[in-house]
Amino acid sequence: MWFWGLLIGAAIGALGGSEGAMGGAILGTIIGVIVGLAQSSNAKALNDQRLRDLETTVKRLAETVSRLESSSAYAGKETAPPPVAIIAPELGSPATVVAPFPQPTISPVLPETAPAPEAMDSPGAVPTPEPLADIPPPTPPAPSEPSLIWKFLFGGNTLVRVGVIVLFFGVAFLLKYAAQHNMIPIELRLAGVVAGGIALLILGWRLREKREAYALMLQGAGIGILYLSIFAALRLYHLVPPGFSFALLTCIAILAALLAILQNAPALAVTGAVGGFLAPILVSTGSGNHVNLFSFYAVLNAGILLVAYFKAWRVLNLVGFVFTFMIALAWGEKYYEPAYFSTTEPFLILFFIFYVGIAVLFALRRAPQLTHYVDGTIVFGTPLIAFGLQTALVRHMEFGAAWSALGMAAIYLMLATALWSRKGGTLRLLVESFLALGVGFATLAVPLAFDGRLTSATWAVEGAAALWVGVRQGRWLPRSLGLLLQLAAGIAFLADLNSPTGGTPILNSFYLGCFMVSVAGLFCAWYLEQFREQISEVEFALSRVLFVWGLVWWFGAGVAEIEHQVLEGPDWNAELLFFAASCAAFTRLWQRLDWNMARLAGLSVMPLMVAVTAAMIVNRGVAHPFQYSSWMGWAAAFGAHLFVLYRHEEKPDAGVGWLHSVGFWLFVVVAAWECGWQINNYVIGQPV
Repeated sequence: MWFWGLLIGAAIGALGGSEGAMGGAILGTIIGVIVGLAQSSNAKALNDQRLRDLETTVKRLAETVSRLESSSAYAGKETAPPPVAIIAPELGSPATVVAPFPQPTISPVLPETAPAPEAMDSPGAVPTPEPLADIPPPTPPAPSEPSLIWKFLFGGNTLVRVGVIVLFFGVAFLLKYAAQHNMIPIELRLAGVVAGGIALLILGWRLREKREAYALMLQGAGIGILYLSIFAALRLYHLVPPGFSFALLTCIAILAALLAILQNAPALAVTGAVGGFLAPILVSTGSGNHVNLFSFYAVLNAGILLVAYFKAWRVLNLVGFVFTFMIALAWGEKYYEPAYFSTTEPFLILFFIFYVGIAVLFALRRAPQLTHYVDGTIVFGTPLIAFGLQTALVRHMEFGAAWSALGMAAIYLMLATALWSRKGGTLRLLVESFLALGVGFATLAVPLAFDGRLTSATWAVEGAAALWVGVRQGRWLPRSLGLLLQLAAGIAFLADLNSPTGGTPILNSFYLGCFMVSVAGLFCAWYLEQFREQISEVEFALSRVLFVWGLVWWFGAGVAEIEHQVLEGPDWNAELLFFAASCAAFTRLWQRLDWNMARLAGLSVMPLMVAVTAAMIVNRGVAHPFQYSSWMGWAAAFGAHLFVLYRHEEKPDAGVGWLHSVGFWLFVVVAAWECGWQINNYVIGQPV
């Protein structure tokens, strides 16, 4: 739920620019979370009600058992009520049983292993009810899973684990202190630290079979110390060239990955990764050299990607994801300038590709289990954070955010297509997630590049396509997205209502935008009505709302375009022609497509004619109905009215009869008005 709130909020907020998109995304996420919590609360309330009903049923069952036991106790008394017959089919004759109080007659069927006939022949005997099995007490809820930090510190060998952490930070601060005070030769310091790290690695490897947890902690500390040493030699002392240092860092990352894979030890991989990510921060001098920092993080993430190829260790993926993007965000907030774009954009793209690949590899490793094979944090968190950082990087470029959203949409759509063609339904959930992300970013790219009118047209068509797919696949999520996009399209158009309109009739942004919103809404209404059995009652009710929505946009756009384009004389002639053609077309659609709602649109021709007549009467500048050659409009309108009535002869109802009467009296009013004006003007010579 939070993800769709994010997409919808971002799409609507994008009307105010890239900042509005980010703000809308955050607000939409919050709303989505609130809705999700409300749904969870409703589900909990429903479960509580079911539990209460179950307790009531058990209580009634206990009372029934108690009554049956009482009946057995009173069976031998002389003052028993009238007997009740119990039919035993195997014996072929009823046995008389005494009931303790009036009850409905009970006729149980005896099982094959019934008691001996002699026991049943004795008068007044009743079968002893079998004791009910003891109902086990309700299972107490399982204790909550402890956090990763708690398991790391108190999962065994607590002193060793805390000692390793203290050792790591002590080495880091020792290197920094030595660099600031020039205590001993630099080479000797680093050599000693490297030797200590290697010694921890060797000792940990030798103890891997005897003291597994202890050995893994030593190996993790050794890897972290090696990271610190190489990065300090490069960053603080400049003792090794960048190429050689990154070759060493790559080797360490590969070594850590191999050790973790060989020992099947995610804790070792996490320890090495955390040490690697903390190394630049602990030895930082505040210079803000981002190329070295992000290059080092690229090596670490390459190691995490290598591990993800062999193992589905979610905690390692999350550690890399959090450290990479959070540190990148902190650096960008403090140091980024537009001049750094060429040296930061490649790293952001690389990190994005890394974690999209890690999400795919995780799903491939987990898919055979068919449970939790999609890591929602990585799948949805990567594009969200990456696009936010990308928007900050390109804020000085025109259409930079739009091109970025379009590029991310293309990547996710291509990935969804490739995974579906290769894996089919195995990774269905991941494919659907990537498809949703692709559609979401494509939707977001439109308002970032175009005005509100073109945005509304694109969203309306996209929403109609999503609803069509949702109905065909029987999935409620695409249908909901399609309905929401119809509303978003109308909001986007109204937000840009004051923009200039082109001078070309019909072929201008205003009319085409309204036309697309109207057609998309009407298509959705028709398609939902055609497949009523496959949708819910709420969706069917919304199809009626969508029809009215599309009808309002259709007639509103036509009237507005006529008023804008007709410059000489009143515009009621063109309006009558437009109403007549539209209602006749809706009547044909009703018959050809079996679209019941279109029938009502066709019947609206007479109410529209009455509205035009009332407007002409109120307007004191109107001399007569046929002024400015308006006889053409009236002829077309009455012709459309008769055509609609003719088409309804096969399905007459009370409403059509009223339209006959209203049409006759309207014709009388228009004809009398026109004849009176003609007589006064040409016969009497006193024009009105």
